Amino acid sequence: MRAPSLTPSLRVALFCRGFGFVVLAFAQWTLPTHIETLRRSVLAFPFSPISLGPLPESQLELLRSALTGAGASLAAGVLPRTSLAVSAALVGYFAMLDRSLYQNHHVFLVELALLLFCLDRRVLEWPHRREAPGLPAWQLRALQLLSVSPYAFGALAKLNPTWLLEAQPVRSWADGLLGDLDDAMGGALGRAVDAALPAGADITVPFAYAVCYAGLLLDLLVPIALLRGGTAVRACATAAAACFHLTNRLLFGLGVFPPLMAP
Repeated sequence: MRAPSLTPSLRVALFCRGFGFVVLAFAQWTLPTHIETLRRSVLAFPFSPISLGPLPESQLELLRSALTGAGASLAAGVLPRTSLAVSAALVGYFAMLDRSLYQNHHVFLVELALLLFCLDRRVLEWPHRREAPGLPAWQLRALQLLSVSPYAFGALAKLNPTWLLEAQPVRSWADGLLGDLDDAMGGALGRAVDAALPAGADITVPFAYAVCYAGLLLDLLVPIALLRGGTAVRACATAAAACFHLTNRLLFGLGVFPPLMAP
C-alpha cells in the first residue's frame, strides 16, 4: 500500500500526536516539581480575583495521572477530542494554582489544546484515514499563526531600551555563561579568544549584545520564513529554531516549551 502524502490534514494529525507527547511530558516531569513546590509553600499567591486553591496532594496526583492518561491517549490517537478537552482543563487548572508557578508556555499549551479541539475528529484520529476530510484553510492558518505567536510576542518583548541598548538581562549572566562554555570545551574557547584578540580583551559585552540582537532577529524572521518562505528557506528557519530551542533547553530548562516549539 502506498503511504499517504503529507496533506495538511495528515500534518495536523502528526502534530496532534506530537502534542500528546508534550502533554504527557508536562504531566510526568513538570507537574511533580510544581506539586512539590505547593506542598512546601506556606504562602500562596493566587490569581486574584480567581483563587482556585490547591487540592490536597493526593488529589493533585490523581489529576496529574488523569493528565498523563489524556496525553498518552492523544499521542495514540484514541478519543482525541476528549483528550484535548481534559488536557486544556487540567493544564489550565495547574497553571492557575499559584502565580509563582506561572509560565507563559502553560497558556500556550491550553490555547493549542482548545484550537485542536475545534478541528474535525476524523482529522485528529490515528491511524490517519485516507477518507479523512480536508482541513479548512482557516483552521490550518489559525494553527500556523498560533504556533508562531511566541516568536512574535518574544520580538515585541525585546523592543525596549533595556534589551536593545543595555543588553540586559543577558549582560548580567554572560560572564558566567562564557565560563561554563569554556569549561565544557576544555578551555578551547578561552584559547581561541586569546589567539584572536589582544591580551586582556573582554568579550562579555560584545557577546551579550550579539545574543540580544541575534535573538531579536530570530524572533522577527522565523515566523515570516516559516509562513511565507520557500522549501529551502523554511528548512533553514526550522534548523535555526531547533538550535535556538535546544540552546534554551540546555541553558534555562523551560520545561516542555523548547521541544514543543523546536519542530
